[in-house]
Amino acid sequence: MDNTLGVYVEAFYFTKYNYGSTAGFCLEATTFTYRSYKHFNKTTFLHDLSAIPYHITEIFDDVDDAYYVWNGLTMQVVNEHAPVKCKTIKGTRVPYMNGELRRAINVRNMFKRKYDKYKSTGH
Repeated sequence: MDNTLGVYVEAFYFTKYNYGSTAGFCLEATTFTYRSYKHFNKTTFLHDLSAIPYHITEIFDDVDDAYYVWNGLTMQVVNEHAPVKCKTIKGTRVPYMNGELRRAINVRNMFKRKYDKYKSTGH
């Protein structure tokens, strides 16, 4: 026989009653940056790149200054078409949290949302 009910009760117990005693085991959150290509259009990007006035870089005598201006002009178009976004992933709060327990918590939350939506007392 499957012991899923025991897993659900265990998930409820750990999240309801043990949360305060294990809060000290929190790991650091991880933040990373990435480019979002959700609304990227290749033709408009290439058109905007071709419209950049790169001839402005020729007025600088120093190569570093010319590169700084060239990079600024290019990155302005790149950031417009593929903006940089930040994402933070929370650290694991407790050492005993594993996949099985997390699934049990998700199933418990799903049943709670169904109950809240339909308010059924027959189940």
